[in-house]
Amino acid sequence: MNQKAVEIKNLSFSYPDGNEALKDISFDVSAGESLGIIGPNGAGKSTLILHLNGILRNKGSVIIFGLGMEDKNLPEIRADVGMVFQDPDNQLFMPEVFDDVSFGPINMGWDKKSVEEAVHQALKDVDMAYAERRLSHHLSFGEKKRVCLATVLSMKPRILALDEPSSNLDPRHKRDLINFLKKFSATKIIATHDLGLVLETCSRVILLDKGRIVAQGEASSILKDTNLLEKHNLE
Repeated sequence: MNQKAVEIKNLSFSYPDGNEALKDISFDVSAGESLGIIGPNGAGKSTLILHLNGILRNKGSVIIFGLGMEDKNLPEIRADVGMVFQDPDNQLFMPEVFDDVSFGPINMGWDKKSVEEAVHQALKDVDMAYAERRLSHHLSFGEKKRVCLATVLSMKPRILALDEPSSNLDPRHKRDLINFLKKFSATKIIATHDLGLVLETCSRVILLDKGRIVAQGEASSILKDTNLLEKHNLE
């Protein structure tokens, strides 16, 4: 029996303005599984992703590798769940690329040699080794997206949670991203409009709309259901 990486039960979330973004969401993700979360704008995809390491919390239960989403468990959960945000400017805050990518390992208490090795490998994995000493805010949007992925990979997470990872990537680097995700053996949860990326990288799909799960199943089955996709404003 596969270990459960993520267990979500009866999760609901409302923003302060009263917008109910998630409504009674329940699903599990097995360790090593690759799950795509699809849906139109405003479906609740980003809100759901932000519950995986406790950035957002409301009603319901979120369990990561057996640990409940409680304050005492957050350091361990956040070491396990590597989160890549949709907007890289929300993730990059240090002067140089090396500083951003090394921030996590340093704060996890790794020694200098281990930190440097992790940074070099993470930047190599996303084709950004040339930018190690570049200023983060001078990078293009696509380059920033790749550095954000490196900031997470450097910590060797057990779960990779990605919010619109292919947006603003040129075709070559989108293909590189897909190839990397196919090789990456840890658990992956990918929220995206990019159905092609989901079809190539995910074994299972959850379709969200208006904060609810409206369909879930094998990626190939869901993504071939044109009537279902069109009904929920997806192509």
